[in-house]
Amino acid sequence: MLAGVLLGQAAVAAGRWASQTAVYTVAARGGLACSEVLVADAPVSCPLAEDLNVVLALATLGLRHEEGRLVPNGLAILDEGVECSSGKGFRVVALPLSRLATEAGSRQSANLAALGALVALAPVVPADALAGEIQARFRRPEPVAAYWAGYEAAGQYRP
Repeated sequence: MLAGVLLGQAAVAAGRWASQTAVYTVAARGGLACSEVLVADAPVSCPLAEDLNVVLALATLGLRHEEGRLVPNGLAILDEGVECSSGKGFRVVALPLSRLATEAGSRQSANLAALGALVALAPVVPADALAGEIQARFRRPEPVAAYWAGYEAAGQYRP
């Protein structure tokens, strides 16, 4: 959820329009949790996404829930170990996001490493703007380091 909020805040700070919605099950840990962020250059009439250009999935359950909504030639950014049973016309980039976050000193920051990968592969907001939002939220270096680790790891997959 927090990753979606940070992405939306960075988009607005960069002069774009953004909306964020969250969906989660009653399970505090281990259940489905999704955050959808729409980023646009002009106001959107509905803050809910029907089709998705990008999916970030840290767990197989999340990917299974959203992969049917990915547009043809969309992008799925996955943590290593997330099972992707289909390719249904979308591009898959699997990265060791959890490991990168742990190595950066913040195991809980895999979502921020995923945001770094997102901005590297689909630059919807300036990378520095999102790093600034993360720094302002956490005020310690490890989450920002996880973000930049994801950004760097995804660099080899840039189109």
